[in-house]
Amino acid sequence: MPDAVTLPAAAFNRLRIAGDLLSNCAFNLAQNKGLPLSLRACQSLDECRKDWDAAREAVALAAHPEPAPAPTDALRDVIAERQRQKDVELWTPEHDDEHVRGELEQAAACLLVDGTDAVVMLDGEKLDVWRLASKHHGNWRRELVIAGALVLAAIEQWDRAHASQPGERA
Repeated sequence: MPDAVTLPAAAFNRLRIAGDLLSNCAFNLAQNKGLPLSLRACQSLDECRKDWDAAREAVALAAHPEPAPAPTDALRDVIAERQRQKDVELWTPEHDDEHVRGELEQAAACLLVDGTDAVVMLDGEKLDVWRLASKHHGNWRRELVIAGALVLAAIEQWDRAHASQPGERA
């Protein structure tokens, strides 16, 4: 720890004011980020240094938040499949919006239960929307990826339909 330094009163006051201003700024930033930081006026040079360091750390945390975790292979595959559906199958948002009776969700459900003991029934008959389960039967991960992309398409469709209603997102 460095030796104590004696400053003229005017210099100490300027330093204290600067520290207080930075502390106030950092306090507001920390409060917005949910970080613990107390707000008080410093009474000594050591207190100002501590406040200054705490404020600088809070500002640095606010300015450079933790990066989001990298997407998993599964998430990347679902997003890539959704993009493939748009680019190759031409299942664009406009095309998806034509399906207003839950077809996207039903197709995803069929893929999700294919290969299990469960079935999706509609009016007493086994449902296989667009014969996707039959087409991809045997490749369970691929079926899950396609189902995920269909769920994503259904969520996007819902978002478009409810865009004018703020607060409706989960």
